Amino acid sequence: MTTGLLEWQRSNDVKIDHFQVFGERRCGTNYVDALISDNLTAQSTTKYGWKHGTPTMPCIAKNGLLVIVVREPFAWLSSLHNRPFAMSHKNLDMSAFLRTEWYDQFIPKEFGHARWGYSGMVRDSHVANQVDRHPITGKRFQNPLEMRTVKNAAFLGFLNRECNCAVVNYETANERPDDFLAALCAEFGLEPRHAFEKPDHVGAKGTTKKRLYRDDLSAEDIAFVQANLDPDQETRLGYASSLE
Repeated sequence: MTTGLLEWQRSNDVKIDHFQVFGERRCGTNYVDALISDNLTAQSTTKYGWKHGTPTMPCIAKNGLLVIVVREPFAWLSSLHNRPFAMSHKNLDMSAFLRTEWYDQFIPKEFGHARWGYSGMVRDSHVANQVDRHPITGKRFQNPLEMRTVKNAAFLGFLNRECNCAVVNYETANERPDDFLAALCAEFGLEPRHAFEKPDHVGAKGTTKKRLYRDDLSAEDIAFVQANLDPDQETRLGYASSLE
């Protein structure tokens, strides 16, 4: 039975009492956070940094669990195109969306400062969001597909950081939440609050424009997506069929 846990590690026998979700935008991070928070006793936190960015935390507590959420690439692209967030990708048709360099601005707001620990950042103008760029080269991502590949590689790197970590797919967590939550409890010693319940819609809603799915894309656009994905990574995440 598929539980949604793709890879995981329990690095110690300390009781886990908090967790943080990581994953690229529109992968279902808000949903998975709400699902765990509503049903299990572990507390959600954001103290390990921006959940959509590559790791920047100086340490990871032994009593913490990092939950990495991934999503099928074409479904993810459809959702991201519907609500792209970055200034560079708003109001683009899908072909341009796939091929445009990603540029996101850091927009100062109290909520973001408080939640991600960025108090005191620039307030007088919008500047580049430095944690939404390539973590090694510092360059802008060439397109959303490079951003997906680099960030997922960084998130998978949590499995090398001697911490409690679970890589989960959004599809199973959404379609079979009971199985997913039961697996988390079994593997990490987490405790349920009550009988499992699925949360209502959470997170930022998309726009009213028509969602474009794989069947709506041209053959050229599908080929571009597949050529710009990392086949080894997508296979590891369980999305080999997306490359066909």
